[in-house]
Amino acid sequence: MGLNALRTNYPTRQLGNSVDYQRTKRLAFHDHDIVIIDLNDPTLSWVDREELKRIASKKFGQKPRPLECRRASR
Repeated sequence: MGLNALRTNYPTRQLGNSVDYQRTKRLAFHDHDIVIIDLNDPTLSWVDREELKRIASKKFGQKPRPLECRRASR
């Protein structure tokens, strides 16, 4: 198995190319109905960010409190 047999960078599978994350997100949405959103994206409004957090919390449960807060509450 030589270097040419390695497979990387969905969907191009070419060695040495950088990954275009925006294109990958776009293809995931168009092809598989998967949405990948960074909550720290500066293009999101505060309202959009809070709505996404609400949806994620409903779907996946609340995020655990940071370790520092858990230690202080004992």
